[in-house]
Amino acid sequence: MQHQQESRFPALGPGQAWSHPSPTAWHTWAGFVLIVSLALLSASGVYGVAAAPATASHSTTIALTADDQRVVVVNRQNDSVSIIAVRNAAGEDAYQKLAEVKVGDEPRFVALTPDGTEAYVTNAADGTVSVLSLAGPYPYQVTQTIDVGNEPRGIAITPNGAYAFVALHTEGKVAVLSTQSKKVISTVKTGGNPQAIAITNNGDDKDDDERVYVSRFFGELIDPKNRPDGFDDSKQGVIDSFTVHDAISGTYHVQTHVLSPLKVSGFNADRRSFCLKTRQILQDQGDQNGVKTVFFNSGPNRDGNGAAQLANELFCPDRNSADASTTGPIANTPQGVYPNALHALLIRDNYLYVPNVGAQPEPAIRFNTNVQYLVGVIDIQSGKETARTLNVNTQIATEPGAGLNPILDHLFGNDPGCMDASRDGKLFLLVSRGANYVMEATLDHQGKLNIGAPDHVIRYQTGNMPTCVVMSSDAKRAYSNNEINASVTAMDLVQKKVIVQDLDSSTPPAPGGQAHRNLVGKLAFFTALGIPDQGVFNLPIRAIVPLQFRGKASDNAWSSCASCHDDGRTDNVAWSFETGIRKSKDLSGTFNHKIADPESDQGILNWSNVRGSNTDFNNNSIGIQGGIGFATNVNGVNRTAEVFNHGPVKGISEALDALQEWVARAIRPLNFPKGDPELVDRGSKVFEAKCASCHGGDKWTKSRTSPVYINDPTYPENPIGANFFVPVEPIDPRVEDAAPQIIAVNDKKAGRLTLMDIVGTFSLQNPLEQRGGAQVAAQSTAGFPSLGAVGFGSPSLLNVAYHAPFLHNGSASTFDDVFAVHTLPQIQGAPTIQQHLDKYNQDILKAFLNAIDGDTVTFPSDTDRFLYTLGLP
Repeated sequence: MQHQQESRFPALGPGQAWSHPSPTAWHTWAGFVLIVSLALLSASGVYGVAAAPATASHSTTIALTADDQRVVVVNRQNDSVSIIAVRNAAGEDAYQKLAEVKVGDEPRFVALTPDGTEAYVTNAADGTVSVLSLAGPYPYQVTQTIDVGNEPRGIAITPNGAYAFVALHTEGKVAVLSTQSKKVISTVKTGGNPQAIAITNNGDDKDDDERVYVSRFFGELIDPKNRPDGFDDSKQGVIDSFTVHDAISGTYHVQTHVLSPLKVSGFNADRRSFCLKTRQILQDQGDQNGVKTVFFNSGPNRDGNGAAQLANELFCPDRNSADASTTGPIANTPQGVYPNALHALLIRDNYLYVPNVGAQPEPAIRFNTNVQYLVGVIDIQSGKETARTLNVNTQIATEPGAGLNPILDHLFGNDPGCMDASRDGKLFLLVSRGANYVMEATLDHQGKLNIGAPDHVIRYQTGNMPTCVVMSSDAKRAYSNNEINASVTAMDLVQKKVIVQDLDSSTPPAPGGQAHRNLVGKLAFFTALGIPDQGVFNLPIRAIVPLQFRGKASDNAWSSCASCHDDGRTDNVAWSFETGIRKSKDLSGTFNHKIADPESDQGILNWSNVRGSNTDFNNNSIGIQGGIGFATNVNGVNRTAEVFNHGPVKGISEALDALQEWVARAIRPLNFPKGDPELVDRGSKVFEAKCASCHGGDKWTKSRTSPVYINDPTYPENPIGANFFVPVEPIDPRVEDAAPQIIAVNDKKAGRLTLMDIVGTFSLQNPLEQRGGAQVAAQSTAGFPSLGAVGFGSPSLLNVAYHAPFLHNGSASTFDDVFAVHTLPQIQGAPTIQQHLDKYNQDILKAFLNAIDGDTVTFPSDTDRFLYTLGLP
């Protein structure tokens, strides 16, 4: 059952904005009366009277006043907050934007005081909280700006309004604000990267006895030494909690609550390529049928000759079985899944609900076995996880398939935003950012969320990229905040329909400028559905409806680029890709953000330098996410074949160009605490002397494509063909490669610039260093050892403190673990950092690494010196 826009208001054409429910004179007069009435109510303070008792609070990007008459919504792109009337005093739908107020840089979350007189807004980029007046003689003004710390995210206010709690994402702390003094009165150390906040409400007139819950955004390793990342059960989700009393008194009795990995995610993987017996049968069957199935060796020789033995059978479920059938147990191996990216928290009926992106890093990585839509559930009384935890996607999988049809049926959940529920805890609303919908759920007889699959799923189509949803106190209406469209979707929960899909919250940039191009690219990055391949730069952002292009980004909206790179950064997961086990990289270090044209200074992508630009990832949408990609209809031409590793950087399609531009121009480096200035300064000198040759430069890496070598494209054809090491000569004869790995550039004048270094972090004896049954250009990589023998491209150290666990395989939980194995190839004998530096110098180096952000002064790299010799920028 699908519920798209069934508005009783006039339909809109592309680029039009809804301005009034009806063109009649009567409605015009009614609208005027509404505006005047709302203004009078606000001025008189009537809006400060709560219409219903408050529930437990939680962080959100859109909040509803207690009388259900106004929403307060964050406009992240425009650095503002809007107040929109959604109901009149008679309880009737009545939409009017009352005000849009400028706040700090990059507002993220908003919380309202229980009496509805103030709104508190976290501003991530400038580390502040803006306080807005919502009532009294001077409503809709910022009355105070409070410095709170680095990267504030979720905010929630105690039931009686005395305190606001703010998650400081890069500090591992929660700031406590007094709403009376408007000052930070305390901080609580939680660890991790705090994201969402929820606060209990026991109904008394005290705040001290309430409990505050804070999610750590990234899943954390359970047993780093015996179960490193790369396994479906290697990490757990962690939520911290403490009482308000402890927080304000400084006693800090912080408890931790754990979401364990699910042993069975509900989806299976084909592991026949990971068992010696079944793999041999597959090869023999291919030979008999005239289809050569060969598993090649890898190596710098690039010839791919000879059949290979698997390095091990680590991921083989049954080493004695010879059942190679598609219906057998090995071809249908159940996978686990662990909680990650804990976006939000919600409390109802003594249960804490935790929407998160479940990660399944074991092979084979493909569209239905990589990420899941999990909702963890913790019993507040016991503090333990309950059997109510579930994978929502297992229910969606039972819906009838919808293919590429532009309908809401059978769209999987991905990238969960906030969730909300009725006050009695009987009706829940779940958000899917990448699929542009809000979905209803109830509780079954076991207390588990139930979406009504297969035949009674209710979805509401929203504007582009809904981040949160809020439900009215009577459970008759709901409203989502659509970040990219700068709009609000109003939903009728009684009639099960969308009332207004894009109620104006702020003004998106007009087509024609770079801001609009960036926003189109953000939509291409975050959508799990699709956008047009061509013509997008001329379309207003609200006129782009991803549902109409369903199937381009992924199969049935399973995932998007943001599923593994939230906000363009990283999920900190080590995945079993075709090149080997690889941790997702933070894309903020891909381009030089310090220059006017960041695309002119781009790093080589992937740990093994096998991709040249974000355009290459169109094949990721196809091979991993199951979509058809963003180049199938470029002015009537399918240009998918023109996309290959180290292929054209731009010009394939506008959709791919937009994605590239957003990554290059709009992903902001995070801000980090600067620590002890003296120690950081001393550590910077150690870094300059020992690390900057590889990790210097404005991107904090020597990795760079053009003008180091010809890069548009680097190869005349796909360097991955019949096998992974097909010999294709690069266009630039100076390039030294193990196709498609770019190893070095040799220049007669400037010498040899090494772009891949052997630094002691790779061992083929590590059981995880095994290439699996992923597909590259329709060619199996089963039997390949992981790439790494010729080294790795230098990762950017911009925001490196955000990236634990470290290294290409996520095997180093701390900087000390890195120092123990990372060698210094430029030092004679290539000692490890631990061997080369004494403890004091290691400590000050760590102090510097922890402080690196976009404001930190950089040092020249080997690439800078190489280009200087050639007289190039």
